[in-house]
Amino acid sequence: MKGFSLPKAALVGGIAEPGHEQLNEAPHTWACDVDLNGTDNARISFTATTDNTILDAALREEKEFRKLPGASGSVVGTNEAVLQCAEGNVYFAANWSTESEGVLLDHTRNRQPSYSEVRRATFQNFLDAAAASRNCPQVAMPR
Repeated sequence: MKGFSLPKAALVGGIAEPGHEQLNEAPHTWACDVDLNGTDNARISFTATTDNTILDAALREEKEFRKLPGASGSVVGTNEAVLQCAEGNVYFAANWSTESEGVLLDHTRNRQPSYSEVRRATFQNFLDAAAASRNCPQVAMPR
């Protein structure tokens, strides 16, 4: 996606480096899996969709969506957001495989930036690029 890159802190030389990307696009959904070379099954998946079925399911799950300042949308943790965009609501998500979370936890233990800061920065980078491509407001992920 134009303007998107993984933060340097999300990568670990020789253990988790950008590898193969698999992109899937449909009329209402864009998804990309980024395999991280160096560790079996380490992957980060990114999704942006206007599909009402997915939007409804995301909003109905027992998650605590927090409203963002203004009327721009809501977020859950550091990896999900629903933004109110020019053409309606868009759901954005990032999912980390267990293997990629393990590598990140090991790499950030007792270091800065922290695990949660790296995850927040990764999702923020994705959200910035994906929101711009869908005419959505630019928002800052809460700390």
